[in-house]
Amino acid sequence: MTTLRKLLVISRVPKHFADLADALTKHGVTLDIGEGGLFNGLALAMAEPHDAVLIDLEGLRGEDLDLIKSLRQFRPGMGVIAVAHAALRQIAADALLAGADLYLLKPVPAEELLAALERVEMRRELERLRERQTECTEPLARMALGVAHEVNNPLTTISGWLQMLADDRASDLQLSGVLRSMKEEADRIAEVVRQLLVYAQQQPPRREPVALSELVAEAVKLKGLSNGHLETQIESALPEKLPVVFGDADQLRDAFRILIGQAEAVLDGGGSIHVAARPCDNGVEVTFKDNGPVISPEELTKTFDPFHGGRSGNSDGVGLAKAYGIVRSHGGRLSAASAEGAGTCFTVWLPAEG
Repeated sequence: MTTLRKLLVISRVPKHFADLADALTKHGVTLDIGEGGLFNGLALAMAEPHDAVLIDLEGLRGEDLDLIKSLRQFRPGMGVIAVAHAALRQIAADALLAGADLYLLKPVPAEELLAALERVEMRRELERLRERQTECTEPLARMALGVAHEVNNPLTTISGWLQMLADDRASDLQLSGVLRSMKEEADRIAEVVRQLLVYAQQQPPRREPVALSELVAEAVKLKGLSNGHLETQIESALPEKLPVVFGDADQLRDAFRILIGQAEAVLDGGGSIHVAARPCDNGVEVTFKDNGPVISPEELTKTFDPFHGGRSGNSDGVGLAKAYGIVRSHGGRLSAASAEGAGTCFTVWLPAEG
């Protein structure tokens, strides 16, 4: 999923949001603060492309919320986040009814805003994929996209209302606790939607000559550094010359990183991973073997199920399902084996050309 990069603030008191600029910049998000009030902010939103707009409800009246309806009409791909003090719950509720994606309480911490932007981006990505369903190469990926799309929109509304109700009933500790628990469960569903979206983001691979040894070596290097599992030993046995494989280098690298990453997750900084490649059966075989916990025979049959929790129980099953889809789309095979004393091994086979 791509990352939102440009956020516009529309507020009658823009200085209230100036402190957010530095924190967001560290995460690659540019904050534009519209000067001159509501009308000028709307004009700026219409004139310049932004990924999302943050609308401060302070000082607004009910009729001012036509701004949100206008944004939805003329900038349908733009995310809309409403922010308000706790005392303005009614106008916040009206903002959600007018089409705002989310509602946040002021003052807004940078971390909470970043999480909201991720939710908004998920909606944008779902809409984009719905317009280009042919990118989903597997029937299960198309189903995942449909489920994610149908669940995400009502879930966003439910989550916003639950947060608002919990804030409104803060003095009633029992009811507030129930509402917050419901909000947490809604957030868990949102995580499932995110996993479905990851799985649905499979695109038809390009067909170009791929230097497989170099590609695997890059995946080994990048995965270990990016996740910080520097204590995990990753060894590789990669011959310089292998039969030529035609495919999409970016997708295959992603699949290899997923296979290394799921091993790192269960090893948790210890243990070892051995990666090897060799010519095999008119193609190339790449193996990813680790000495982590063994997968039971029952769990092994669910390894590539996107709804499975994965080896770590941390929802890495969707990653393995994505890797499986990538390998399949290249005309290859991905299998898993696990046994006491032998460790766990994921084997990728890709056909060679000529």
